[in-house]
Amino acid sequence: MRATRSVLICTTPRSGSTLLCRYLAATGRAGAPQEYLLEAALPVLYERQGAVDFPAYFEALLTREVTPNGVFAAKLMGAPDAFAGYLARLRELPGLAGPERPAHELLAAAFPGVRYVWLTRRDRVRQAISLQRAQGSGVWQSTQAAGARPEEPAPLDLGALDDRLGDLVAWDAHWEDFFAAAGVRPATIVYEDLVRDPGAGVRELLAALEIELPADWKPGPPERARLADDTSERWLADYRRDAKRARAGARRRSAAVETREYVRLDAAPASELAARVPLGRLLKALVVKLGRGRR
Repeated sequence: MRATRSVLICTTPRSGSTLLCRYLAATGRAGAPQEYLLEAALPVLYERQGAVDFPAYFEALLTREVTPNGVFAAKLMGAPDAFAGYLARLRELPGLAGPERPAHELLAAAFPGVRYVWLTRRDRVRQAISLQRAQGSGVWQSTQAAGARPEEPAPLDLGALDDRLGDLVAWDAHWEDFFAAAGVRPATIVYEDLVRDPGAGVRELLAALEIELPADWKPGPPERARLADDTSERWLADYRRDAKRARAGARRRSAAVETREYVRLDAAPASELAARVPLGRLLKALVVKLGRGRR
């Protein structure tokens, strides 16, 4: 059968999306969500579906990767380059060519009865650590070959971690902008809540999507172990300690500015002002004095 409803899971890397997709697939009611539009994986995915081009592949998805209730589901990442790649591929479909169609209209035209899920993570620092370690080691899942991660992980690179944190914030902001442009309120689920109570998380999510779940359904144990370990905890402690040190330094610098000796503008010679008063304060004081002179 061909899909009559679509669920797009909008998220960012290291958000627990693989865990959520496996729980949804296990319900037998929410499609078989995967990252079907991942550009690097398309050659393998084409072969798996027996397709020679994207239109044939996409049609195979909407007819084969569907649960009996007509639901198709897929995972999308929020990085702008990845998202632009999704849109470029969808424009290869019949009737969807042309760059002038807004992103939300293009997705709505390609995916029948589309509904959106926004999967996010409350602790973005831990998410950034997970992303940095995965990028550095090449190990994204616990099922990958043992020993792929270095035995002695590299020390924490605070600058790189800040970059990853900034990326994640920007990518979540991209999704917020997308939902606002589309005029939709996605069904939202938070990774930490899903891990704490998978059954409740999945039930609430499917209820929001108006997908009926069997009353006796229960989530099984996760098929994959978490990759976070002592190194992750050490990096987290180091990052927080460095951030605390940076805040303390900022407070000291602020206090030094506030206790700087005050110089009366109308009594001090210009040479003293130039030597002792920062330019910004000097200009502000001049403005105040000139204003008083007009009274």
